[in-house]
Amino acid sequence: MTTDLKQTLRTLGWRQIDLADRLGVDLATVSRWANGHLPVPKYASAYLELAFRLRDFSNAPLDNL
Repeated sequence: MTTDLKQTLRTLGWRQIDLADRLGVDLATVSRWANGHLPVPKYASAYLELAFRLRDFSNAPLDNL
């Protein structure tokens, strides 16, 4: 999901810092995922998949997710 991570964040309208805050991880960690220096962990992939699917069911912003 490394190259997909950046695209997924763009699609959701999120920045890397938004994902870091939501997951309770450091921004540097998300940056390492996005740049392929570390693999994206399963919990982060699952969270993004859920957010992406919820976006399809609701026009409401995902700010509180």
